[in-house]
Amino acid sequence: MTATDISTVALARAAARAKQEGLDVEWRHADLLAAPPPAAAYDLVSAQFMQLPATERVSLYGHLAAAVA
Repeated sequence: MTATDISTVALARAAARAKQEGLDVEWRHADLLAAPPPAAAYDLVSAQFMQLPATERVSLYGHLAAAVA
């Protein structure tokens, strides 16, 4: 599993919880608008709390959809 967030605080909290649960996660600190995931790289992509203007949101969702194999 790969988890990506622009917030280092969110990543730290999630990593602490994942460690408690014994989960194996690759953590990425990134701005998905500037560095979207590669095409066809994942079996599933899930996005939460994407509070972006409509134009940026539509573009990002297109990149996220393309990242699904």
